Amino acid sequence: NVGCAEESGGYYVYLQDFFLPHLKINDRYRIMAKTEKNKETEKYLKRKLSEAESLVGNIRYRKDALFKIACCIVELQQDFLDKGIGFMHSLTLEKVASLTGYSKSTVSRIVNGNYMQTPRGVFELRFFFQLPATGDGADGIAQVSVKHRLAEMIRAEDPHSPLSDQEIADRLEKESISISRRTVGKYRAELNILPRSLRKRA
Repeated sequence: NVGCAEESGGYYVYLQDFFLPHLKINDRYRIMAKTEKNKETEKYLKRKLSEAESLVGNIRYRKDALFKIACCIVELQQDFLDKGIGFMHSLTLEKVASLTGYSKSTVSRIVNGNYMQTPRGVFELRFFFQLPATGDGADGIAQVSVKHRLAEMIRAEDPHSPLSDQEIADRLEKESISISRRTVGKYRAELNILPRSLRKRA
């Protein structure tokens, strides 16, 4: 797992591995593998030493990948860290893979089951990968942000004259969020918010 903390107007990322044992191969076994006279014993020691080196190397690789991918996520989602859920960008595994040099499958393995502690709470790394709300692609605003803004509008509406889906779409357009009335209705339904006619109070 990783942590993210504010520092001098930005953020720094650190690995939270202080509670884990740090593996190291005892030099004694390297010496034994080089000096052992019995061929079978020498072969056994070299095989086990190779397996141990592979294990340590894999752990180091995974830690390096976790740190690099977390740093990339923090850089790309800084607006969310600064201002909250209404400012999250859409993000894909492919984009992080291209920026970090890892494969998409490696990025996917790293973000599953690893968590980041941030000033806004603890999130699984996969949380930061969000679908776009518009056709802007990987750099557009995230669906979760538009849904958050939509819910805010409805909470603040006049209960005697609630907003229609088209009115919500028009207001979002003024905030440079271009989605259709149909998409507003879809998001509203996914949030379990009733249509205008059923929200209106007498």
